[in-house]
Amino acid sequence: MNPTKTLPTDYKPLYTLDLTKNIGVAIFLNIAVVIMFVGFGRWFVLLSMRLRPELWLDWGQITVSDIDLLSLGIAFVLMVVLHEGIHGLSFWLVTRERPKFGVRLLYAFASAPDWYIPRNQFIAVGLAPLVLLSILGVALMPLFPLNWTPGLIFFLTFNAAGSVGDLLTVFILFY
Repeated sequence: MNPTKTLPTDYKPLYTLDLTKNIGVAIFLNIAVVIMFVGFGRWFVLLSMRLRPELWLDWGQITVSDIDLLSLGIAFVLMVVLHEGIHGLSFWLVTRERPKFGVRLLYAFASAPDWYIPRNQFIAVGLAPLVLLSILGVALMPLFPLNWTPGLIFFLTFNAAGSVGDLLTVFILFY
């Protein structure tokens, strides 16, 4: 099946995930983001200890002031733009139409309105930012300037934890 704007007349939807209409799921996802942030943060820190051990030699001496809050803010904004940009590029590759981008109170999104995308293609679109940015970030970690590494760790952690909605969608599509 190819992406289409017209479904067969006998088509019956199995499930609809709309965070604007299902506040319970939206709240669940935001709680899950916090839990995933801790889990992925730990994983990326442990990975950085392998790839950049020199960063952690003086771990006991690191203070909050050593972690530049401006850099963390930039890492977050950059992550959101790249994450949604990859979704948008993926939607464009599948539909050949310009995607829609938006920001709500607790999340940002890219979408392909009025398009029905086959399951496997939608799974690829959904997982693309998590997979691509994680691979790229981990590959760059040994090459980044040492003082940029904490920002990269936060970038990777924000991206992975922020993929909770994408992961839920993929889970729904598998089952």
